[in-house]
Amino acid sequence: MWVFAGEDDMKTTFKAFEGWVKENGLEKPVKGGFFDGAFLDSAGVIKVKDLPTMPDLMLKLCVSLNLAGSLGIAKSIKAAKGNPRQVAVAISKIEEKDLA
Repeated sequence: MWVFAGEDDMKTTFKAFEGWVKENGLEKPVKGGFFDGAFLDSAGVIKVKDLPTMPDLMLKLCVSLNLAGSLGIAKSIKAAKGNPRQVAVAISKIEEKDLA
């Protein structure tokens, strides 16, 4: 059996497929898949299925930014003068201060 899903709907589609398989007593293992231009074995398919969704990642980012405080982030970016490496270092310093 073939199951096709877009990259955005991979997790939802696979969970729905697993439920359908259990309801119908088909219990056949997944042998492989194709994701992001690469063929996957059964372990790879399970790893992809367990990846967080884009909304989950966006939520984590928003929570992290909220915890860091917008003023602290703005000061760090200004101090780094727009250099991406310096911005990353400045933000990591804020995180270290917040964890201490």
